[in-house]
Amino acid sequence: MYLYHSINKIFYYLSNKSDEKLFAFKLALVLTISTSLFSYPKIFEFFQAQRLPYVWDTITLKSTDLTNNLDHLDPYSWQAKKVFRLTIPVIVKLFNLSPKAIGIIQIVVGYFFFVVSFKLAENVTKDKLQATFITLGLSFLYTGKAAFFEYEFAWFDGFSYFFLLMAMFSRNLSGIFVYTTLAAWNDERALLSCTLVYLFHHLNYLKNTEKIEQNFLVINLGFNKKGLAVLVALSLYILLRIYSTTFFQMHTPLGNVGGVGFHTLFNRTFYLIPIGLLTFLEGFWFLLFLFFLMLLRKKEYLLLVLITIPLLLLVTGSFFVADVTRSGAFIFPMVFIVLLYLKAELSKVELRKLIFICVFVSFLIPPIFICSDWSLKKMFTKPLIVHLVDKNRDAIKSFFDFTDK
Repeated sequence: MYLYHSINKIFYYLSNKSDEKLFAFKLALVLTISTSLFSYPKIFEFFQAQRLPYVWDTITLKSTDLTNNLDHLDPYSWQAKKVFRLTIPVIVKLFNLSPKAIGIIQIVVGYFFFVVSFKLAENVTKDKLQATFITLGLSFLYTGKAAFFEYEFAWFDGFSYFFLLMAMFSRNLSGIFVYTTLAAWNDERALLSCTLVYLFHHLNYLKNTEKIEQNFLVINLGFNKKGLAVLVALSLYILLRIYSTTFFQMHTPLGNVGGVGFHTLFNRTFYLIPIGLLTFLEGFWFLLFLFFLMLLRKKEYLLLVLITIPLLLLVTGSFFVADVTRSGAFIFPMVFIVLLYLKAELSKVELRKLIFICVFVSFLIPPIFICSDWSLKKMFTKPLIVHLVDKNRDAIKSFFDFTDK
């Protein structure tokens, strides 16, 4: 009974707070701080470093010569894979930004990832409390931490996830096209994730226009304008990539040479599959499990196939590369797709409780980043608050010894 009343108090408190003006921005600020405290952001090392990580030499080179095929780099190196990752180099070139300026922008992007997550979840569920829980849950995932955690390798995952989120949130066609394009050119992993963005817009279109038989998720294969904007952006990306490969000999190292493929799966990541899967969505896997059960029970096989194909490709593809967690995190648009469906199937109270359970489970899971190139110790990220205690252990001990006297 005590636990039940405590949870009800949390619901009541957050429900009242979420009605306050600018609540999304306040929540984002709290989550930005808490995310930094309960993981170990690399930002401090990045700004204090006497010399920037060597990967920035590649970013700088691409910003001055976008068509450089990076053939001077070792094809086994992960820097060589940045040949088509042009979004940040283009931004650096257009605005003449320094690496540390990009670092600051990445923090801002991480903050607005939480703001937009809340706004999008609210648009989908029409419930600010559910939106609060969804945003809180995302802050526990690598998806929400990436903008603060990742600086050493210049992966720019925080940018990728934000662009995908904005591609779902944007209401105008030009915005969807631009953000889809930015996501695709920032990392190839976003290509399959963009198909989930397309499905989100298509399902949302069917819901809003009520083109349904018994419920809005009976799929028709017609195109809506927002979904079409995603497909046009992806088509243009593919055409430009083919052009760059043909005329500038730009190509991404693959297979054993690039550390991508079955060799990596069977020799480096296969044993990491269980814990790797967990890190993709953590507690939100419960939502997906219920979602697929409902699709099977209602015999919505076409929707099941349309969702399963890109999801399966994204999940399995994550184990064909060394950096498992950051690859699998690209499935996060599924959270919002599932919300679209469950909102029509469950009551507001039921969905609130389900999301709360997902968030609580995510909270209990420690910050883990799975990469087959890293030691097990490095995969478990020490929270900043623990790091600070360890670093100042003697001072803390002296303080308590003094107060005891």
